[in-house]
Amino acid sequence: MVQGPSGVDIDHMVPLAEVHDSGGYGWTTERRRRYANDLGSDVTLVGVTARSHRQKSDQDPATWMPGSGGALPVHR
Repeated sequence: MVQGPSGVDIDHMVPLAEVHDSGGYGWTTERRRRYANDLGSDVTLVGVTARSHRQKSDQDPATWMPGSGGALPVHR
């Protein structure tokens, strides 16, 4: 359980370093800026616990996401 706002971080589902390593190095400056600040997508920036954010670091989502059935849905 998260105790207050200090326990929550806003994180990129696919970290910026992974985007760069996976081809984002070829993006224009404007496209990189739009991705880094994408508030129009439900999956680009996500709320996570500060602890999980630190553990995940800049890894590819394939290395840290739970397998099928391991994730719980988020209801808004």
